[in-house]
Amino acid sequence: MSNKENIKNIVEQKLNKDMNYKNILSKTKKHKMKFINIAAVFLVLVIGLIGTSNIYARIKWNIEYKEFENRQFEYMLGAVKDAYDNKYEENIEMEYLFQDDVGVKIDSLMITDDYFKATVNFKFNKDIEINTDSFTYGYAVYDENKNIYGLLTPFWKMENNYWKNLYKELGFEKYNIYGEITKGKNFAGDKWFSTSSSGAMVNTSKENNLITEFSMDSRIGFPKSRTIYIRIFYISYWMVDFGEVNGKQQLTSTEEFPITEAEYIFKIDVPEKFYERETIELKLSEDIPGVELERLEMTETGLTLSLKFDEYLRLIDDGRNMDGDEFATRRDDMLNITDEEGNRILSTSGGTNTTGGYEAKFDVSKYKFNGQKLYLNVQSRGVDYKVEIIEK
Repeated sequence: MSNKENIKNIVEQKLNKDMNYKNILSKTKKHKMKFINIAAVFLVLVIGLIGTSNIYARIKWNIEYKEFENRQFEYMLGAVKDAYDNKYEENIEMEYLFQDDVGVKIDSLMITDDYFKATVNFKFNKDIEINTDSFTYGYAVYDENKNIYGLLTPFWKMENNYWKNLYKELGFEKYNIYGEITKGKNFAGDKWFSTSSSGAMVNTSKENNLITEFSMDSRIGFPKSRTIYIRIFYISYWMVDFGEVNGKQQLTSTEEFPITEAEYIFKIDVPEKFYERETIELKLSEDIPGVELERLEMTETGLTLSLKFDEYLRLIDDGRNMDGDEFATRRDDMLNITDEEGNRILSTSGGTNTTGGYEAKFDVSKYKFNGQKLYLNVQSRGVDYKVEIIEK
């Protein structure tokens, strides 16, 4: 029996819509119902159609999930090989997992409380055409306790509801899988941990080989997992066209070019140092007028500073109208970190946070710190402040 016949039988069993409709019409003719009764009949029909729509939606999604279960995928285990020079990011010993003449493997992994990064290596048959400028793929990361680090799909695949299928596969049907996706603690019972994600970035491109990476940040903290699962899917590249709309250049169309519909699933035992990590909580030795410290901590990969500093935010906002060099100089003079020898450590990234403050990351990690003194330097209300950063 076909899926369409299944749907028809289920709907007829649930609502018997056609029979109800005929009965209503016959009763209308027989009893010559008044206008108010006709309105009531119309309301019954509307309610019936809404109910039918909900049932159709669930049936349609169940059919999609069956297709998801039957998708083409392969599974591989990975093991830690050795450490990089920075003593934290780990190489993974793994052969390429091949499907449709496309090989994929995970080259390296990094996990801290607030940062996750994976390097993904692709090898292609020489007959496969690749556009490195627009190469992309979807990914999902979760652990042995079904904590989802994050999931990202190419924008043209959002309607495919991969995340709903994954949630059903992991056994999260008790959550509102039909609701809108929202990141953070409230998403599917505290099971989603990333607060921002990066798409696939091509690091190295050689003939028939691409080495890429993706990363995720978390303000609520990644779990201390013992096993990580990484799924790679929707491997493709895309082309976009721009045209003039109302006198402005705008994106007018996109086209996807799938390389393979196969999915690759990797299970990796997490190195001990990743799950036995400990973030160092820091504070300032004294308060700075006009500055409210929200968060100051150091992980294996860097230092995160989050604060409310209205004067600095105004400078950031005004920066769009300033010369680039002038803006960079004023920004770095107003907020920076120095070591005990006076060497300035500038932020590697920064931006507004969810509280309306500013959050920045600095290239000073637990490995580079080694107990040396650090100072936060701030220009606030026309005064220069230099305050020591100490452990809580």
